[in-house]
Amino acid sequence: MIDGKLGERLRAWRHENGLTIKEFAKRSTLNASTITQIENSKHFHIRIDTALNIAHTMGADVNELAGFSPGVTLDNGESPMARYRKTKKV
Repeated sequence: MIDGKLGERLRAWRHENGLTIKEFAKRSTLNASTITQIENSKHFHIRIDTALNIAHTMGADVNELAGFSPGVTLDNGESPMARYRKTKKV
């Protein structure tokens, strides 16, 4: 489960890096409305691939970004970021 502070972390990072919502959305290939909803904590049930996309765009570790405890793994023992990298060919 992703904690409720994801939006705060996203907004803070975006501001620190001088990006508008539209600019971040373009980099992440997400809709600007999705970014706005996440930042305003109105998008509580985001998909893991969306969280991974945001983390990748920010150059962050998804576990920290999402408020997961260190060492979170998927059912097969793989880290969420490793799975994302395979699917996105990063």
